[in-house]
Amino acid sequence: MLRSRALPLLALVAVGGCSAAAGAPVPHDSATPRVTATPAIRSAHELRLPLDSYALTAEEDGLVSRAFSTLVADCAKRFDVETSIPAPKNASAVEMNIRRYGLVEGSPVEKYGYGLPPKTRTAADDKGDWNPTPQEDLALRGSADAATQPRDHHGAPLPVGGCLGETQRKLGGDPPLSPGAASLDSFKASENDPRVVKAMSAWAACMKTAGFSYTNPWQPNDEAWPEPAGANEIRTAQQDVACRQRSNLVGTWLAVESAYQERLIAQHSGQFDALEKWRDRRVSVARETLGL
Repeated sequence: MLRSRALPLLALVAVGGCSAAAGAPVPHDSATPRVTATPAIRSAHELRLPLDSYALTAEEDGLVSRAFSTLVADCAKRFDVETSIPAPKNASAVEMNIRRYGLVEGSPVEKYGYGLPPKTRTAADDKGDWNPTPQEDLALRGSADAATQPRDHHGAPLPVGGCLGETQRKLGGDPPLSPGAASLDSFKASENDPRVVKAMSAWAACMKTAGFSYTNPWQPNDEAWPEPAGANEIRTAQQDVACRQRSNLVGTWLAVESAYQERLIAQHSGQFDALEKWRDRRVSVARETLGL
């Protein structure tokens, strides 16, 4: 079975189970940025990217998620609707980076192959079940039909976008730019960068000497692998990790993508300063909402 290959749409974008609308896109520069140092990565927890600093920490995400649920419930109550949205745990930047470049370290693959160990599964992998009633859904999202829109005891109509829309606005509205789009853009650019392509070729040559014919490092993560991981998958994954380390594929890729992100932040510092302020305001409102 094809295992998780998550790209880090930063945790600060999706809050309270509701994705903020994408802000202004950041222009993409196609030139190749300079890399000053290339680390040797041996653990997935070493994967840190410049854009990660604009994401909510795990603690901040928890606060914002709880505040989101509280504000939505307070809004719905004005319209005589009782609701309790589960406060979701959005994956942190650290969690989302674990498989950004595929396998990194050998110990997990000895048991799970290309699968994720349970403790490293991300929020995107473990989505909670919550099924709102029709009344809840109407209060949360609103209706295109004005005749069916509920009103509170003072005759005020449901806010634009329902209680979800009101809550999002209270928490600062949409981000001034789309960090998720910027992260995806830097990933794609780095994947096609000549230095990463060269490291991929070295990885493929290493795999070939061990009897595996793959042209890129995503191919071994095959949907044909059964669950749980069997001996063939584990053997392939172990060789995959060994060749990644021998070619320093992950270290090269991290260094190259970091260079793309650093350049992006420097070229659009005003937008990223605004994003940082938006994030800080979101956390501040969350703390105030929770009485902290």
